[in-house]
This record gives sequence, structure tokens and C-alpha cells, in this order.
Amino acid sequence: PGLVPAGLPEGVEVPEGMTAEELAQMPDRTKLAVIDYSVEGNAVNARVQLPVSQATFIASGFPTSNFSSSSFLNLGWDRNGNNAMRMLLQFDLSSLPANAQIDSASFFINQSLITPSNDSQSMSFRAQLMQQSWSAGTVTWNNANFLGGTAFPLGNIPPVAGWISGNATDVVRAWDSGEPNRGL
Repeated sequence: PGLVPAGLPEGVEVPEGMTAEELAQMPDRTKLAVIDYSVEGNAVNARVQLPVSQATFIASGFPTSNFSSSSFLNLGWDRNGNNAMRMLLQFDLSSLPANAQIDSASFFINQSLITPSNDSQSMSFRAQLMQQSWSAGTVTWNNANFLGGTAFPLGNIPPVAGWISGNATDVVRAWDSGEPNRGL
């Protein structure tokens, strides 16, 4: 999936010497994980970015189509053909330290387009743990729309372009507690 170049949200870092624009143009960011450690007394605190290992979207208006080659991840409702659209994301959890205690987790999405352009309503956003494995290269509405399980409310997405963040603590805690990571 592609990202539209924009300033990075607070707390998100890229490798030293790489700009946000360079990161957005990388064809494969799936191996990127940034870990910072700090020590407070006997505790070691780590800040970890979980890279996306696969991502795509599905659309009810095109129930047998695969969108893995799209440079954008669509989400919401489109009256002009796509109808309901859902993002599918899976994250590489290998950078989570063993025996981690998840104090907080956040998601960041760069919203680059709002349609219709005069839309003034926020959209409710939730994640559902996928119940079966899927592949970004073959998934369609017909074979994945029903795969969602436990839902985690993530908040509302305002109708403005730019970086949006929200709380994803419960989702990451579920994975850290042993819930299979099949993505969202």
C-alpha cells in the first residue's frame, strides 16, 4: 500500500537520515520497525513501531475484485461504485519484546482524500480481529467480509486530510496475550 507524503505524526520516527517523503515513496516498508529503550529504575521501557506485513482493502461494490495493487487503502462508504470499503491490515509483531507489558498503543493513518469533499461528519472506526488467515494478493469482499471477530472501537475519524491517530491498546494487548495475529 502507498502512503501520501505528509509530515509524520508526533512520536513516529523513520530511520536516521530518511525523510517522511522518502518513507512514503518506499515500495516496501514492511521491514521497518523502530525501537527505543529507556531505563527507569529496574524497568526497561520500550517504544516499538509495528510495521505492516500486509495490507489491502475490499469493496462490496466489487465483491470479486482484489485491490492489492492499489496505492491507497480505502475505508468507509462510496456512493459512486465501491459501496462499503474496509481496510485489511496485518502487523509484524516480532519487534514486541518478550514478556512485554503493553501500557499503550496507538494507530496512525494518513487520510489523504475525503469524498464527498464537503462531508462534515466523522466516521466511527473500529478494528476487528481477523478469524482466519488471508492474503493481500487474493482477498476479496466475497472471501473476507465475514472474517472479522472481536471488535475494538478505535474512535472517530474526522473529515479532514492529514494524520489521524487513536488508541489501539486493547488490540495490541489481545495479540500480546496470545490472540492469533491474523490482522484486522
